[in-house]
Amino acid sequence: MKTAQDPRHVKRRKTVKILFAETYTPQGKTTELVDKVLAKKDLLDAKIQKAAPLWPIDKLNRIDLAILRLAVYELENRETPPKVVIDEAVELAKEFGGESSSSFVNGVLGTIYKESLEQVDKKSQIIRLLAEHIGVEPEDVSEEDFFLEDLHMNLGELSDFVHSLGNLGIDTSKLETGSIETVSDLLEALGAVELT
Repeated sequence: MKTAQDPRHVKRRKTVKILFAETYTPQGKTTELVDKVLAKKDLLDAKIQKAAPLWPIDKLNRIDLAILRLAVYELENRETPPKVVIDEAVELAKEFGGESSSSFVNGVLGTIYKESLEQVDKKSQIIRLLAEHIGVEPEDVSEEDFFLEDLHMNLGELSDFVHSLGNLGIDTSKLETGSIETVSDLLEALGAVELT
């Protein structure tokens, strides 16, 4: 945050105020950003709940929840650097929240950010291993690729690849290769990307 009058900070303050009010009663007049956050509320709340399992969503301080919903939404969209999102959320928590709000918000967002980095690392690792397995460069493998049509891998070859992932310590126990059609399907099944 550069100054309290920074337009991005002012926009975040306004958004948090509306999100806070929404926790009590639906607001007639909102903004596009508030609408986008509310449209993903269930997904955002699930991430918050996972990062703060001792604090059920309905027991969280409502201003902390509003700040977290906005920040998690911003982390998901990746338009703003994660450090900026977290710093802004902590500043908002200091401004609007209680005595421990800033440390709570910082901890929850730090956990969510760390988990997203782990998913990116896992996704990159799986794509690199898949590329090696079929003899191409990792940049030649896309999440949208179909195993049969694009990568020319039949079910047996896909099963062999999944088995090799298991040998490397990647949990493949819940994977049903018969239901995997695309690289994205595989990544979702292995928990390398989140379902949206």
